Amino acid sequence: MDDVSYNAWLILRALDRATSGRLYEPVNLHTAVAQDGTQNYGEDYNEAVEYLIAEGAIEEDPRTGTIVSGDHPGGNLYWAMTDRGKELYRELSDTPK
Repeated sequence: MDDVSYNAWLILRALDRATSGRLYEPVNLHTAVAQDGTQNYGEDYNEAVEYLIAEGAIEEDPRTGTIVSGDHPGGNLYWAMTDRGKELYRELSDTPK
């Protein structure tokens, strides 16, 4: 598993834990990842978030405002795991780390 996929898996795991497995439930992505003990900043994190956005694995919650400081892919604070996100999480969970 490459670094982007691994970091994406960590983010999806954090979202899954933060929502008790529920889909389309928006959570503060940055906080969920931090609470799961995973790095929630920097180039590796941003690259993984961008990958998840491109895959359709996570979606922004349009009811929340944008982040005004720092470098954040998508620029939003609250994100939700989609059906594709759950599918990708399962795929990556089955891949040797």
